[in-house]
Amino acid sequence: MARIKTSEDTYEVFNQGAAAVLGYEPRAGAEAIIDTYRAKGTTVDDPAEGEPGGGPVMARVDRGRWIGDCLLDVAGSPCLNAQYVTSGDPRFFCVVCENAATAGVWRAVTFPADRGAIEAALEGLPVTQQYWTPES
Repeated sequence: MARIKTSEDTYEVFNQGAAAVLGYEPRAGAEAIIDTYRAKGTTVDDPAEGEPGGGPVMARVDRGRWIGDCLLDVAGSPCLNAQYVTSGDPRFFCVVCENAATAGVWRAVTFPADRGAIEAALEGLPVTQQYWTPES
């Protein structure tokens, strides 16, 4: 049985190793995503201070991963990036458009109230069949 993964499963493990090599203090949750991209050489600005804006990012399961989609309209077209999310740090910062439509401010992530039931229903399936969206 495959457990549904969150950002901790991917980014925090990599970030701890990169921090040791590159000499910085590892961060957790949503900040670990930013640090991971920076460690790989991608320039990512820090999120702006302020309350989360731009409407919530709805968490969904895609191939056994909890992810959020950046659907912000940036310069006339949607960003369409996606990345892992976690309920332990329910903030979203797109490392592609840097939340340009919200002036770089974090966005809130909303998980379903019945998350445990959703995960239980999916865990017995192969990863290639582990999908759930708020509409399903």
